[in-house]
Amino acid sequence: MIRPLLVLSLTATSVFANTGTELLLKQKNTLNLKTNYSKVKQAINLDDTFLVQAYGAMRALRVGDIGIQDYFDAIFNKDFKAAINLYSNLKTNNKEEERLLTASRLYVLWKLKLNQSFFNSWLEESNNYDFLNSELGVALDQIISVNPSNWLLTKSIFISKAQLKLVDNIAKSESSFNFSVQAYRNLRKGEEGLVWIQYLKPQDPLRELLAKSAILDFSRKGQLGDAAKIVKEVLEPVLSKTDNIEKISEYYLLLARLLYQAKAYEASERYYSLIPDESIRFLQARVESLWISMRTDDHSVILGELKTLELSIFNEKFLPEVFLVSSMANLQLCQFSKVQDSFNQFIKNNKEFAKELSENLESESPKQLDKNNGYINRLSNSLKYQKNEIKAITSTFMNQEVSAIYVTKLQKDEPEIVLLKNKEIKQEWKNRQRILEATLRRMRFVKIEFLSKMRRLNGSLAISNKDSVSTLTSAIDKTDKLEFPHDGVIFGDELFHYTSRIKNLCLQGRKK
Repeated sequence: MIRPLLVLSLTATSVFANTGTELLLKQKNTLNLKTNYSKVKQAINLDDTFLVQAYGAMRALRVGDIGIQDYFDAIFNKDFKAAINLYSNLKTNNKEEERLLTASRLYVLWKLKLNQSFFNSWLEESNNYDFLNSELGVALDQIISVNPSNWLLTKSIFISKAQLKLVDNIAKSESSFNFSVQAYRNLRKGEEGLVWIQYLKPQDPLRELLAKSAILDFSRKGQLGDAAKIVKEVLEPVLSKTDNIEKISEYYLLLARLLYQAKAYEASERYYSLIPDESIRFLQARVESLWISMRTDDHSVILGELKTLELSIFNEKFLPEVFLVSSMANLQLCQFSKVQDSFNQFIKNNKEFAKELSENLESESPKQLDKNNGYINRLSNSLKYQKNEIKAITSTFMNQEVSAIYVTKLQKDEPEIVLLKNKEIKQEWKNRQRILEATLRRMRFVKIEFLSKMRRLNGSLAISNKDSVSTLTSAIDKTDKLEFPHDGVIFGDELFHYTSRIKNLCLQGRKK
């Protein structure tokens, strides 16, 4: 009984499989039982907080649109290029779905490293509604807030003039990324930018930049105690963990200047002396420290420093104060022939610098003076990085219309970046101009004192008949002159060509 039944069963199954199904499928049917293998071929890898939140939002909203499901499949599978191209075809009338899609687009732009485009989109979304405090906004913030300040600086993110108001609109929103954005936006606000230091971690690079801006602001206003407090509480903890010579030298120079301003000359000189000779700030420090020796009448130090300042290396550097200090110190020490040398060298050196200064102030593309100017360097990098990003967008987006939208947003910032960069570089040249003009004004007083002393000595020595003084002018030759086009002052060399022959004058104590 058993065996025949088995045979019958197998036979029936075989017949049904071969013919029955085919016969039935010829009948009209309305069912769609196609399986979406993309949903079941592998487990979804939710390896960061945003993906977890996005997946939960999808489930909560019961998203049924196949296009949206495919878009999120691409995100979960880390195929961000496919995802951004799928996004351009998505449409929804559901506000919550739209916010989910927009937040996920920010995530995709971040993952694609389209940095400026991400920032522009993030700023717009943060101003549309309370995105930063939403569940998706908080989840995204955890992803993008790993060293956000360093990201803003190294990616040279540009905040346009039109975006400043958008940044200010979200100033009160609590978000780690936003705190860095606010600090970044206020880097040059002096005391006003200090409020953002409290929201940044101790080793955050923006803290140091905010502190330096505030210190400069306080020192200009004579609030040296406030400046010192920032040095102590913000700069010193950062610098204690670095071995960068230039950073440490910059710190010493800052302290030396603040102490000099406070008339703590001995302490100021100590910090000037700590700046090593391999630092780019060494020469500036030696020139500035010489003012301390002059104030304290330390002639032995003055003589030693002047010997260093006579080196030809100063002929190639813009340090007009070298010649001012040298002429003043030599006049104080009765080294009159060297006073004349300082005048002549000042004219010779700074004629070329004045010419270069005028050319760059008039140029549409002035030459950058300080290669370590972080603000100018970031503007230069912004131009370079945005051009690279435009290429990346063009190669990533299949939809040319969508690609053009992103590219246009970047391109419209280029003229503003170029304008700001040139403005900053010209400000460097204007600073140099002010230094040169201020030095020249001081040189006038030295020259007047020099001539006055020469006249007094001439009368005194004529009686003693031991020494002689002669003054020579070269008014005929007008080619050797220093012209400052912005204040209309022209000094011919006849104002400086005075020759003196003084013997044993200082040894006799006859300085007057």
